Parts: sequence; C-alpha cells; structure tokens
Amino acid sequence: MIGAGQAGLHLAESLRAFGFEGSVLLAGAEKGLPYQRPPLSKEFLLAESAAPTVLRSKEFLKSRGITLLDGHHIVSVRRDAGGGEARDSTGRAWAFTHLALATGASSRVLDLPGAGSPSVRYLRDLAHARRLRNAARSHRVRRIAIIGGGFIGLELAAAMTALGKSVTVLEVATTVLARAVDQRISRHVEGALLNRDVDLRCGVQPVAVLDSPSGATEVLLGDGTTVSADLVIAGIGATPRTEIAESLGLACDPGIVVDGRNLASDNRTVAAGDCTQPERSLFNPLGIRLESVNNAVTQARIGAATLAGVEPPTPSVPWFWSVIGDIRLQMAGMPPPGATADVQGDPSSGSFSIVFHREATLVAVQCVNDPARFAAGRKAIQRGSAVRPGQKA
Repeated sequence: MIGAGQAGLHLAESLRAFGFEGSVLLAGAEKGLPYQRPPLSKEFLLAESAAPTVLRSKEFLKSRGITLLDGHHIVSVRRDAGGGEARDSTGRAWAFTHLALATGASSRVLDLPGAGSPSVRYLRDLAHARRLRNAARSHRVRRIAIIGGGFIGLELAAAMTALGKSVTVLEVATTVLARAVDQRISRHVEGALLNRDVDLRCGVQPVAVLDSPSGATEVLLGDGTTVSADLVIAGIGATPRTEIAESLGLACDPGIVVDGRNLASDNRTVAAGDCTQPERSLFNPLGIRLESVNNAVTQARIGAATLAGVEPPTPSVPWFWSVIGDIRLQMAGMPPPGATADVQGDPSSGSFSIVFHREATLVAVQCVNDPARFAAGRKAIQRGSAVRPGQKA
C-alpha cells in the first residue's frame, strides 16, 4: 500500500478482514501513526494539545500483521508480470506481488502573483495544521484572510474567530459552498458566519498577494480594493496525487480512473481515496470525484476485497459531514440535475433539511443540525425508497 492515510489504512485492515494471508506493508511519507484529518481544520486548532487523533495504535497494527513504513516517501514503482518493486527516497527497494495506491491529494496552489509569500499557508496535513495552530496563537497574527468559501475555508473561519482573530473570507462565487449544497443552506451558513463577525465577501476575485517591506500583507482584488492580513490561508480545493500512477501508464482524469472494483486501467492495480476518479454508478451517476472519509473507507474495502479475491461489499450511499462553528452539516446522496428540492423543518430554528427527489424516489438529503432526518434519509436512499414532496424522510 502506498499511502498511509484513511484509505491506505483501511485497505490494509480490510485485507486482513477478508482473509489475505500475505505480508502487508503500509508506506506513508509522513512520520508517525495514521491520524484523522477532518479535525485539523476544527478541533485540532482549538485544543490545548497539539497531538493528532490517531486512527490506530502500533499495537493494533502489529496484531493485524500490518507493517507501517512511516516516513517512507515512495518515489518510483516498477511493475512486471509477477509483481514489482517500489523504491523510496533513501534508495531502498521494496518488492511486492500486489499494489494498491492510496496516495491522496495535495492542496491546490494559488496561481497568483505573490502566491509564494511566506504569509500564504495551506491546510492538508498535520505539518500544515501545526503551523496554522502556532500562527493562530501568535499575538502578531490578528487579521486572517481566507481565500475560498468551501468547507475547509469556512471551518477555518469559524475556528479562527473562536480564537479571537479577525477573519475575512474571499469567495469567487456569489454564495459560499456554491457547488456543494442547496442555496438555502448556503444562505443559512452565511448568516451564522456574519453573526460570528466574519467579514464575508462573495463574488470577488483575488488577483495578487502583495507584501510590503514593512512586513504587511494585502490581497489585491479584481475591483482594485485590498484586504489587509497578517496571514493568508488558501482553501481552494485539492489536486489528486497521481505521479506514481502516471509513471505506470495508468489512466488519470484527473484522478486515477477506477472501475466498480476499484481497479485501475491496467486491471490489476487497486486505488482508493482522494487520488481516484470513479466511474459512473447508481449512487454517483455523474462520476464525480469524491473527497471524504466515507468514500475513502468504502473504496478501501472494495479494493481490498478485489485484491483478496472475495465478493466486494455492496456499494453504499456516499455521505459527508462538516462542522462550521455551531453548524453541523450532514449530507447523503448526490442530487442529479433537475431533482426537486423541498425544505423539511424550520430554518429559523437552526435545524432543517433539504430533501431531494427525482420523480417519487429520494436521491439526496442535506441536513443542518438535523441528525435524525439525516440518518433516516441515508437509509431511505440506500433502499431506493419513494418519498412524496413534504413527506418525512
């Protein structure tokens, strides 16, 4: 396994669960045990301790016969008819008979003049999070500009305001979370952020990051105005890490193209998690690349079953969550174009859902502080249940 994040770890675990008896090596570029990434934009920044939430202990991995090669950056892979060889940055070679790629994704980098400024930061891994945490606790950092109004940007905005920082969010679209949720949820989230004194600016285009000799930083916008900041955080998406896959000649578009068994285009390499581009399926009719814990775990289990030669688990409804201050968003399913959307619950109460259906079939739910409806909706989508407009999911 190349990649020791959520997908790589669950691939290794699932191989054992499905009866695979060969050696299992889990190679991760980061030093240390696999850890949870979602808290890095929320709880980790606010906690007294700077320790990550570990997914599995050394004892657990040992008990499953999984060898963790932490701090091993795999730089090249060679394949032959019988297996192949992976080589790390120290020059050491590791032979294998089966190969799984869980290489994840990297932060999409700002393509702006001045984007290389030391004031510009990203959040993708523990090292990034520790630097942000240290900066947030510095008395020299009072003003933070966040470029991007997606989940990461808004989670960071809520956390930084909780730490007493002055936060400005800059978003190109006319609403936050524009590509992810119903507009009514977007507006609700915007209201909650405004109540936290976040300076929320939608429909603006950052065009440059300007550093002055005095050390001050400004984000220049397309209309000529500027936003002053002591720290600029870019949360503008992620790019799948496909370098190894491309070196093996595997199809990538943009992630590693996988089929329903999570096999890559060579029909023998398995890939799972943020690095993949899935095919169209019942629960992902548009073949959208998914970045979530649920998707990483689901793909890992299917990929492990493929390698172990057993029947793969039944595909499940994709689901996702985000915590933005006091708002817990939970989503299940993927609303196709033309789906009808109804509100259930009272948005003014702070607890409501948007329920999507196509003809009489429930296809997605997007819930704000509404866990019961989320759980019921997720189960109903899995079953393919019929739902009438206004009917409780």
